[in-house]
Amino acid sequence: MTFVFFCTLTSVLSLFFGAFCFVKRRAHPANQAFFINSITISLWSLGLGWMSVANSQSGAEQWLTIHYIGATLIPPSFAMFVYAFLRMHPRRTGLIYFWWSGGLLFFVLSISPYRYLFISAVAGSDYFHFYTKAGIFYLMYTVFFFSAIGDAILLLVQSVTRKSHLSKTHIQYVLVASLVGFGGGSTAFLTVYFPSIYPAGMYIVFLYPLIMTYAIVVHKLMDVEVLVKKSLVFAGLFTSLMAVVSGVSTAVQSVVGQRIGLDETAIRILSILIAMVLFDPVRKYLVRVTDRYLFQKNENVRVILNRLSQNIITILDIEKVGTTILETLKDSLRLESGIILIQDEDGKTFEIMDSFGIQNKHERFPKEGLFIRCFLESDKILNLEDPLQKESLPSAIKGTLEAWGAVICIPLFIHRELIGLLILGKKKSDQEFSEDEMDCFPAVAGQVAIALSNARLYHILMRSQADFAQQAKMAAIGTLSAGISHEIKNPLQVIRGIVEMLRFNKKSGIYKDYTKEQYEELIAEALVRVLDAVNRATGVIDRLSSFAKKPKELKTELFSLEHAMDNALNMVTYEFEQNQITVKKEYASNLPKVLADEHAIEEVFFNLLINARHAIIEKGTIEVQMQPQGDEIEALIRDTGSGIPKENLEKIFDPFFTTKDTSRNPDDAAIKGSGLGLFLVREIVKRYGGRIVLESEVGKGTTFHIFLPASPDPRLKN
Repeated sequence: MTFVFFCTLTSVLSLFFGAFCFVKRRAHPANQAFFINSITISLWSLGLGWMSVANSQSGAEQWLTIHYIGATLIPPSFAMFVYAFLRMHPRRTGLIYFWWSGGLLFFVLSISPYRYLFISAVAGSDYFHFYTKAGIFYLMYTVFFFSAIGDAILLLVQSVTRKSHLSKTHIQYVLVASLVGFGGGSTAFLTVYFPSIYPAGMYIVFLYPLIMTYAIVVHKLMDVEVLVKKSLVFAGLFTSLMAVVSGVSTAVQSVVGQRIGLDETAIRILSILIAMVLFDPVRKYLVRVTDRYLFQKNENVRVILNRLSQNIITILDIEKVGTTILETLKDSLRLESGIILIQDEDGKTFEIMDSFGIQNKHERFPKEGLFIRCFLESDKILNLEDPLQKESLPSAIKGTLEAWGAVICIPLFIHRELIGLLILGKKKSDQEFSEDEMDCFPAVAGQVAIALSNARLYHILMRSQADFAQQAKMAAIGTLSAGISHEIKNPLQVIRGIVEMLRFNKKSGIYKDYTKEQYEELIAEALVRVLDAVNRATGVIDRLSSFAKKPKELKTELFSLEHAMDNALNMVTYEFEQNQITVKKEYASNLPKVLADEHAIEEVFFNLLINARHAIIEKGTIEVQMQPQGDEIEALIRDTGSGIPKENLEKIFDPFFTTKDTSRNPDDAAIKGSGLGLFLVREIVKRYGGRIVLESEVGKGTTFHIFLPASPDPRLKN
C-alpha cells in the first residue's frame, strides 16, 4: 500500500498545484501548459498505483486505461510547457507538432480495440497484483517518451548555459524538478521490461509538482507566501471535491450501482467526473468568499486618484503629508508595505520620510550612490512583477528592494529633479497590480511629488517667512493632476490608434494595390495627424510646466490679458467638464496689453476659477468678461455658486482664513483649502498696481472684479 499511497499523493499534488498555477495566471502559456502536463501526470500516477492493487483483471484493465491516457500525453505536454516557459515559439522548433502527433497516436491506440498491440494488464508481477504487459509497439513508445522528454530537458540545459531573459536560477529549478520527476518516474519502465526490478523511483515523483510550482511562482516573481494564503481557497476546494467524490461514490454504490450493476471502478470514475464538473463553480464560490472576507476587491482607479488628491492637496505639514499619502494608498490598494524616500534639504542624500510594514526605517542613501542613481537616470516606474525589469537591476539594488518587500517603485520628479521615491509593497490579497492601476501610477506620482514638494517648500517658507505664492500654486495644481493625465492621454491614444491601424492594414494586405504615390500620401496624412496629437500633448505639458515653475526673480512683460485668462481656463477645462460647469466668455475687442508678470496673473485667474468651481455645488455657470475701464482693464469672473456670507466678506482676503475643510477628512466630496489662495491673489494684483473688488450674495453667486493698469503706449494695443 505504500506504493499506492505515493502514487496517489503524486496524483493529488500534481492536480492541486497544476490547478493553482492555472488559476493564478490562466492567460499565461507556461501556466496553461503546466496545468495540462499536471493533469496527464495525475492520471498516469493514479492509474499506475491503483492498477497495481486491483482485485480483478477487469478492474486492472480500467485503471490501466487511465494510466496510459495520462502516460501517452505526458511527453508532448511537458515539451509544450518547456517551450512556453522558455518563451520559445513552437514554430521555431517544429518538433512540438511531432511530439503531439506521436502522443495522440499512442493515446488513440491505448483506448482502441487493438491496444493489446501496445499494452495490456497482466497478473503475476514480482511486487504487484497487476502491472503493464508490453505489446509490440511498446518499445516504440518508450523511445518516443524518452526522446520528447530528452529534447525538452536538453533545451533547459542549453538555456542555463546561454544568455536568456530568464535567470539561471529559475531555469535550474525547472531542470532539477524535471530530472527528479522523470528520473524517478522512468523506473516504472524498467519494471515493464524486468519484472524483478522494483520501481522505487516512484517515491520521489511527488517532488516534481512541488518544485515545478515553486519554479513557476519564482518565474512570475510572486512571493512563495502566496501558496499559504491562496491555499485557503484550494484547501477548501480540495476538501469540498473529496467530499463530493465520497458522497457520490456512496450514493451511486448504494442506489444506482445496485440497480444498474456498476462495478467499483466505474463508480469511482463517475464520481471523479462529477467532481471535475463541480470544480470551477466551487472554486469561483470559494474565491468570491475569500475575496470578500480576507482579500480585497479591485477599486476604481479614478476613485483612488480622487481620494489621494483630496487627502493630500491641502496638507502643508511635512510631518503629516507622508503619513497621509501612505495611509491613503494602503487603504485603497490594501498594501502590506510602503515607503516614501525624500531628498534632504541639502540635496545630497535621500532618507526614509515615512513607511509602514518594514523594520529598518532610518536608512539613508547618498544622491551619488548606486541606488539613487538608478532612478535618477530614468523617470519610468519600476514593476518588480515583470521578470525582465527585475533581472535588469544590479544585485545590490535588488537586495535592498527585496528586503523592503517592494513591488512598485515610483520616481517622484519635479521639473526633472528627483525629489523622492514612492515604493509600494505587494497587496494583502497577493493579486498583481492591474493594468488600470499601472496606468494610474504616473498621475499618482505627479500628485505625490507635488504634495511632497509643496509640504517641504511650505516648511522652508514658514521658517523664513518668505514667498507663499509657489506653495499655494503647487497645492492647486494637485487638484488638476487627473485632468492633466486625461489631456495628455487623449492625444497619445490618437497616435496609438493611427499606428496600430497602419500596421493592421499593412499586415492585412489592404495597401497591396496602392501605388507608391497613394501610399506615400496616406503615410503623409497619418504623420500630420500624429504631429498634431504630439503638439496637443506638448502644449498641455508646456502649460503645466510654465505654470508650475517657480520664478527665480520678479519680472514684468507686456502681454495680452485675454491670453493669460485663456491659459488659466485651459488648466481647469477638465475639472469643469467633470463637474458639469459651463464657461461663458466675453472679451471686448482691441484691448490694450498690460505690463506685469504673465505667469503671476495666470495664477490669479487660476485661483479665482478654482474658487468659483468649488462654490458651485452641482452644475452651474462661470462667466468670464474683459473690458476697458478708463486707464484700466477689468477682468470679471462671476459664478452661480453658493455665495459668501456678509460676515466673511471682510475676512476673505486674510491669510489662512478659509471656509473650506482644513482637516484630514477622508470624505472624497469634501472641498479642502489652505486659506492662502485669495490672500495671494490680492497681493499679486496689488504688486502690479491693480486692485480687486468683490461682490457676493448668498445663494446667488460671487463676482470678482480685477482691475489692472492698461499699457500707456497705444502702439502696444492688439
